[in-house]
Amino acid sequence: MQLQFDGLRLEGGLNMWVAVDKNNFITIASWGGILEDGFEVKDFDFDYDIQAYKYVDGVISLDVERLQQLQEEQLALKEIQELQAHLANTASIVLQRFEENELGLEHQNSDEEFGEILRERQEARVEIRRRINLYPSWMPEVDYKLGDVIPYSNELYQVLQNHTSADHWRPPQAYSLYRRIT
Repeated sequence: MQLQFDGLRLEGGLNMWVAVDKNNFITIASWGGILEDGFEVKDFDFDYDIQAYKYVDGVISLDVERLQQLQEEQLALKEIQELQAHLANTASIVLQRFEENELGLEHQNSDEEFGEILRERQEARVEIRRRINLYPSWMPEVDYKLGDVIPYSNELYQVLQNHTSADHWRPPQAYSLYRRIT
């Protein structure tokens, strides 16, 4: 039997272990290492994100709806990151304009250009706020997976590791579990 792991093929009789969540979606796979609360399975080639696969009655299968959901979440996250980059760029222009005013220097941008920059900045903020409402809000006692995006107090956070949320691990305070993205 050959196993493939990150482009390397391993020879031998090693089986793969998978761990699943309460909906039977695979959360992690290990080749040659036993996973606590996991299941030993035959070698399987994952063509997509492993979280798009289910393990039921000894069979691993791709869940197309889950795959589509994961892809949509990644696309939405990418769009939010692009909006954040735009906000950062306009923020630097606004700061530069402020510093120029403080120093009595001539402005690099005309008043019209500066007004357009401020409008674009406000539109980007509105769009980020609109997108926050697309995600279910953070709640305690929910199983979150690496990469999930969740709103909390009008900010978006990305989950950094699989965990079950708890009142004492709220996103702004639990730096090892969440990263603020807005």
